[in-house]
Amino acid sequence: MAASAAAVALTVGSAAAEPVDPSATTPVAEPAETTTTPPPTTPPPATTPPPATTPPPATTPPPVTTTPPPATPRPSTTQPSTTTSPPTTPPPATDAPPTRPDPYPDPTPTPRLPWNPPAPGDSDDGPRSFDPDNLLTTTDLAQQVAAADQIWAQITASNTGLSLALKELQGLAAQSNALLESLTEARAAEKTATASAAQAKIELGVLQGRLDRARAIVREWAFQAYAEGGTGAEMLSMLDAMGADEAEVGDPLGDLSYLTDQRVRAVDEVRTLTARQRELTTSRAAAQKVAVEAAAKIVREKASLDALVRTQQTKLALLQKSQAADVAKAGPIAAYLVGIQTPEAKAAYAKLAKVLGSAVPTAGVVKPCSTASGAYPNGMFPTSALCPLWQAPGEMLSPRAAAAYNAMSMAYAKQTGSPICVTDSYRSLSQQYVTKAKRGRFAARPGTSRHGLGMALDLCGGINNFGSPAHLWMKQNAPLYGWFHPSWAGPSGATPEPWHWEYAG
Repeated sequence: MAASAAAVALTVGSAAAEPVDPSATTPVAEPAETTTTPPPTTPPPATTPPPATTPPPATTPPPVTTTPPPATPRPSTTQPSTTTSPPTTPPPATDAPPTRPDPYPDPTPTPRLPWNPPAPGDSDDGPRSFDPDNLLTTTDLAQQVAAADQIWAQITASNTGLSLALKELQGLAAQSNALLESLTEARAAEKTATASAAQAKIELGVLQGRLDRARAIVREWAFQAYAEGGTGAEMLSMLDAMGADEAEVGDPLGDLSYLTDQRVRAVDEVRTLTARQRELTTSRAAAQKVAVEAAAKIVREKASLDALVRTQQTKLALLQKSQAADVAKAGPIAAYLVGIQTPEAKAAYAKLAKVLGSAVPTAGVVKPCSTASGAYPNGMFPTSALCPLWQAPGEMLSPRAAAAYNAMSMAYAKQTGSPICVTDSYRSLSQQYVTKAKRGRFAARPGTSRHGLGMALDLCGGINNFGSPAHLWMKQNAPLYGWFHPSWAGPSGATPEPWHWEYAG
C-alpha cells in the first residue's frame, strides 16, 4: 500500500515538475520522505488539487525566476497537515507590491497641447468628440476649473515679470470679452427698439385713418343735430311711427334705434382709437429713446473696444519680443498662449501647410465670401447669405462672422498645426426645434438662437473644456477677432458651456 502511494506521489511530482527543468529532481526526493506519515484519507483530495494549483505557478515564474523552487514542494507539504500552507501564501503577498509602482501622490497631469497626440487610452479631442447637448456636471466643471488654475500656476511660478505680464493680458482679454458681449446686447436692443418704433408708426398710420372716419361720422351727426334738429331720416321715422298701426310701429322705431346705436358706436370708437393713439405715440417715443441710447452706447463701447484691442495687441507683441526667453522657460503652454511657436508647433504647422498644398495665410481678416447683408428671419437664411468656414466642412456662418472666424482659425493653425474644431455653426429653424426638444429649458426658444443668425459656434478639439490650453487660447485671442464667450456660458454662468462662442458683429 505504501509502495503504491509512493508510486502515485512520484508520478504526480514528475508531472508537475515537467514544465520546469531545474526543479525536476527535487520534488521526486521529497515525496519519498513524506510517505512515513501518510494519512490514508487525505492523500486523494490532496493529490487532485495540486494539478489545478500548479499551472498558475507555472505561468507566474517568467517574471520572477526565484519562486519556482518553493512553489513545487506545495503538493508534498499539503499532505501532512494544513500548517504548512500558510508559509506558502506570504510569497505571493510579498511579490504583489513590487510589481506595482509606489503609491506616492502624483501631481495632477498637465493638459496636453493641441499638437501633442493623446496618450494611450485617452480619448481624442478630434471633431465631434463630444455632444453639446450633454450639460457639464458639477464634478466635471470643478475638475476643469481646477485644471485651468493649475495651468496658470505652472506658467506664472517661474518668473515674476512674466507672471505680471500674462495677468495683465488676461485682464485685458476679459475686459474685451465683456465689452464685446455688452456691444452685442446694445446692438440687439437698438435693433429691437428701432423695429418697435417702426411698427408703432405703421399702427399709428392705420389708426389715424380709422379715427378720421369715426370722427367724420360724429361731426356730421353733431352738425345735423345742432343745425336741423336731427336728420330728415330720423324725423320721417318718428312721423311714420306716430301714424302707423300698433302692429307695424316696430319697423320705424327699429330704424331709429339702429341709427342711434351707430352714432353711439362711432363716439365710442373715437374714444378707443384716441386712447390707443396716445399709447402708440408714447410707446414709439420710448422705443426711439432706447434706440438712440443704444446707438450712443454702441459708439462709446466700440471706441473703448478698439482701444483695448490695440493695447492688447501691443502688449502681446512686446511680450513675444522682450520676454521670449522667459516664456520658453515657463514651458510650452506659456509659449502657446503667448503666441510663440515651439519646435513642435512649427513642425505641426509645416505638416499642415504641406497637406493643404500651400502656406496658410494668417494676417488680417479674410474677405467675406458674400456681401449679402439683408435682415433675414432667425433660422431662415438662404444659402447665398452664408459663408463656409475654413477647414470645417459643412459648417457655415453669416459673411462677416465667417470671415472673422476664418482669420482666427488660421492663426490658431499656425500656432498648433490644426484648425479650430467646429461641431455646430448656423442652425436652421427646424434644427433649433430639434435642439429644443433635446435640451429643454437649457436651449434657446426656436427663432431666438444666435445660431439662427449665423453668429454663434460650438467648438471642440479641447476648446470644449474649461481646463484645456485650447480653451485658454480662445479666451486670450478670440476678442482680437470679434469673438467672445458669453457670461451665461462661463464656469459660474447659468448654463456653463465652454464650447459656445459668439460673434459681436
